[in-house]
Amino acid sequence: MNQITTNPTVPVNASTSQTEVRPGTEQIDRLAAVLPAAIEQAMRTAVPELFSPELAAEFAKAMVAELRNPQQDQPAGCPVYPGLCTETEPGHYDHSGHDHSVTTKDGHHLLDVGFVQLSDGGPAIVYLGGMSHEDLLPDEVHAKTAELRRLLDVADGIADRLIAERDARA
Repeated sequence: MNQITTNPTVPVNASTSQTEVRPGTEQIDRLAAVLPAAIEQAMRTAVPELFSPELAAEFAKAMVAELRNPQQDQPAGCPVYPGLCTETEPGHYDHSGHDHSVTTKDGHHLLDVGFVQLSDGGPAIVYLGGMSHEDLLPDEVHAKTAELRRLLDVADGIADRLIAERDARA
């Protein structure tokens, strides 16, 4: 089934009431499979003087990461980990983002993902946590496992962005 999900909370343009239409996990996976070759061909055609297989691969990786975890227009936030760190106090030293989770029917955390980078200088980490227990009827399993897959895609996107940030600083 080819279904594109709509996230009604994310405006395409702040001056309109349109909503952003984003591809679902299956569409992103298909795009991720063809993007490297498409970008390589586009670069060879449009900017052959800049083309290198490494640069094309880097662009493709960044595009897939953005599809999996798009940056959203947000008020000014953390300049160190923009779009990831949800700490709002200016000059903060500990960085974190804890706002991605899947819950049980009664509201308990089943699984959550996020990231933390503490002021002790250690590396930024992506965590998976909060396992709880939930009994599901067979008819409920597919919806819950799809929700978990989407959450794990968020974890992959966070990891990709942290790797790109680290590599950019190196």
